[in-house]
Amino acid sequence: MLGNFRCWTSDSFHRHYHLHIQERTAAATRTIHQISDLTRLSLETAMVLPKTVITPIVTYGITLIWKKLTLTDLERIEKVKAHFLKCTLGIGRNALSRLVYEMARETFYVEDIRLQILLQSTQPYKDLLERREDKRRTIDPDFYATGAIVDRNWTKENQTQRHAITRFAIHGFHHKLCKTKSYHEPCESCVSAEKGSTYRDDDDDDDDDDDDDDDDNNNNT
Repeated sequence: MLGNFRCWTSDSFHRHYHLHIQERTAAATRTIHQISDLTRLSLETAMVLPKTVITPIVTYGITLIWKKLTLTDLERIEKVKAHFLKCTLGIGRNALSRLVYEMARETFYVEDIRLQILLQSTQPYKDLLERREDKRRTIDPDFYATGAIVDRNWTKENQTQRHAITRFAIHGFHHKLCKTKSYHEPCESCVSAEKGSTYRDDDDDDDDDDDDDDDDNNNNT
C-alpha cells in the first residue's frame, strides 16, 4: 500500500505542478488584458508592470515547485512576458517573440524571475535559455536596421503610431502581397495575390512554438 501511495504522489504531484503553472499563467494573461491603454504608456513605464503586477501572479508558490518544473512549464511562463510585450508594442499575437524581445531590448522572463527570487539554475532553465538564444541568433541582421530599432521615439508615451512602426519592422508588407492575408512567415506555399505565382523568402524561419497563447487574442492591437 505504501508503494502505491508513493506512485500516486509522484505522478499526481507532477500533474499538479503543470496545472498550477497553467492556472497561474492563464490568470496573468487575463490580467494583462485588463490593463487599458498599454500602447499609450512609455515603454519604460510599461515595463514596471510585469514586476509589480504580473510576476506576483505567475510566481505564486513557485519556490516550492521550481526544481520540478519542466522545459514545457518554463516555456509557458516565458510566454507571459512575450504576450505582455506584444500588447505593449501593439504587435499581433502571432509575431515571432524573438523579434519582440529584441525590439523592446528586454531580457527573458524566466531569467528575470530566477534572479528576482534567487532560484536555482535547473537543467530545464538552462535548456530554455539555450533554446531562446539559438532562436535569437537566427534573426536577420537587416532587422536591426529597421526604423523601430534605430529610432526609439516610439517608446515614449502617447505615441499613436507605435503599432504602425513596430508592426512594419516585424511584419513588413508580405501579408499585403500574399493571398494569405493573416500574418504568417513567408514560405514556399506563399502565393502572390496579383500574379498568382509562388515565391519563397530566403529569410524563412520556423514558426515559434512560444508564440501560441492559450488565452484570448490581444485586445490591445
